[in-house]
Order: sequence, then structure tokens, then C-alpha cells
Amino acid sequence: MSTWVAQGITGTVANTSDSGVGSFRDAIQQINASSDASNVTNFDIPGATPHVIFQTSIDGWPAITNQVLIDGYSEPDYARSPVVVLQYLPGAGEEGLKIQGNGSIVQGLQIADFEDSFVCCGISLNADNCVVEGCHIFSNGTGISVLGNVNVIGGTNGNIVSGNPNTGIELISSSNDVLGNYIGTDITGTTSGGSQAAGIGLSSLSSHNTIGGTSEWMRNIISGNSIGIRA
Repeated sequence: MSTWVAQGITGTVANTSDSGVGSFRDAIQQINASSDASNVTNFDIPGATPHVIFQTSIDGWPAITNQVLIDGYSEPDYARSPVVVLQYLPGAGEEGLKIQGNGSIVQGLQIADFEDSFVCCGISLNADNCVVEGCHIFSNGTGISVLGNVNVIGGTNGNIVSGNPNTGIELISSSNDVLGNYIGTDITGTTSGGSQAAGIGLSSLSSHNTIGGTSEWMRNIISGNSIGIRA
């Protein structure tokens, strides 16, 4: 888990509504209105799991423009697997999370079904020095689209990125690390999680990215995709 020192707003998502007090949309609006760094969004949603938050607006959720920790691990019934689900509702906006605040962390969420077209993605990461870890990202056009630099996708608690018809992780930028993820498989690494055209895509605009490393925890398991790594 990444470390974080809260300095700004700490808010809690307390329901699965897409508007109003205690909603995820309300949390985003508070983050964007904050004048401080290091904002935190926690979750404490009652009821049976999973806690599915549907994106219902045609405009989608606002881009998050300030630094934030979106902490799915904070949900009290989290148990080694995400129980807070951000999910597309047909007719709503085409992208899931749009991160534009440098230094942000997204962890412990499931993001699914943003797949009306190949341009849809579960997470659009257009910021620098961010971390995405411990997330399950399924059935989006592209799982994670990385447009910023010096980001870490994965870590000691990697992501499961599978069943996204276009690309699991698309790198369109430089100096990013992709570490410890399951790409095209389930958490065991032995069973397909759904085919992807490419597990990892390296665009012509990308450079100096690192996939895996010398320690065992850094390795990615990339399997069950039409192409493992597309360059």
C-alpha cells in the first residue's frame, strides 16, 4: 500500500448514489474545490457487497484535477479484493475515472464496463507521479490509459487488468513503471480473465517505460491476450 499524508479534505463516500451528499460525484466535486494538496476519499458504504456505483450522467464523472488518494481499501468490508465497483451505465459518459491531479493514488477499486467504444477506458491517467494499485479493471474498451509521466501501475499489490477488448494498459507517455500486475488473467495467474487485443500497448509517443523488474514481486503475468506486449 502506498503511503499518504493527508493535508486537505478527507471525505467519505457513504452511498452508491451518483449525486447528492455522500455520493462519489460529491466527493469528486469537493476534491476539485479544495485549495489544499493531499485530499483523501474514503468509503464506508452500508449493506451487502459489492457496492456498485453506476455512472449515470451523459457527461460522466468530472475529471479529478487536484491531488487525491481514492482509497478502496478503506471500505470496512474490503477483504483482499475490491468491493467498491465503479461501473458504466449505458448512455452515460464513456470514461470511468479521469485523473488529472499530479501525485494521486487510486487503490482497491473495481472498475468495469466502460466499453461502448474502443476509446472508452476504465482509468484515464493524464497526470504525473501517480500510483494505481490493487484495482480490478475489467471489460472496458481499454483498462488503463497512461498519458502522464513517471507513474506506477501496480506495485507490491498489483492490479488485475483483464477482459478489456482493446488494450489492458496503454502507455502513451514516458518513464512509467508497470509492476506486479496480472494482465489477461485472474489473481492466480493460471486462468484467463478475458482476452484483450494487447496486454500492454506501447504507443509511438512512449519512451523509457519499465515493464517488470529484477525482484520477483515486480514481475507481471501477461497471458491470454492476442498480443502480450504491442510496440
